[in-house]
Amino acid sequence: MARVNNEGLAFLTGSIGNVTISRARGGITTVRVRTKPANPRTTDQQRNRARFKQLQGFVLAFLHAGFVKPFWEHYATGRLSAYNLFTQANSAALKEGFDPARAVASRGNGLASLTLTAVVPADDGADAYLLNVESGDGGDGSDRLVGILYHAGKNQVAGTTTGFTRAGGMVRVPVPAGWHAEADALFAYAFAYKPGPGGLYLSDSTARKVTPASYHLADPGVPATAPEKKHG
Repeated sequence: MARVNNEGLAFLTGSIGNVTISRARGGITTVRVRTKPANPRTTDQQRNRARFKQLQGFVLAFLHAGFVKPFWEHYATGRLSAYNLFTQANSAALKEGFDPARAVASRGNGLASLTLTAVVPADDGADAYLLNVESGDGGDGSDRLVGILYHAGKNQVAGTTTGFTRAGGMVRVPVPAGWHAEADALFAYAFAYKPGPGGLYLSDSTARKVTPASYHLADPGVPATAPEKKHG
């Protein structure tokens, strides 16, 4: 920004392109030139931008899923929106790169975290089972459960908040057609919630990578077993 006392500029005010001219008392004319920030050019700058873009896609996918947004809106007070809080909760991990397996889907405020021990996607178009979502200190069997599957390649979310409690030890999640063949891109999340006199109580989310080895079509109560290797 430059300040000049020039009679030639005295009659000018307003903006032309990226230059803004204004006048103050005493005949001082202020000239401001707006410049656009340069695109990241160093390797570190480009990597950081790519990581933030991944995080942004994750956050927007979760918030666009209507059943997730109300939980973050519950935290949103003052000037911070659900988007701001969700992004902030996950930004600390960006230094080491964005990893959906370590991402935060819910920030706890009173309920114990869950133990998500297995993810068993079923056949194409069928439901997936998030198993052994167990209770801990600060939680009981009546806590409601949220089960989520996130497709990192598509930036899409599938999940449910209805019909399941900690006592059941399982969340059944509807899976979009085609996802069963793309296990390497899938991540599972679970957390608990309970309305109470002080508002809504939640647990921290538990995240788990889905692997092809967890796929089987047996009853979800029966652990999957690898084929026996024969020798000789």
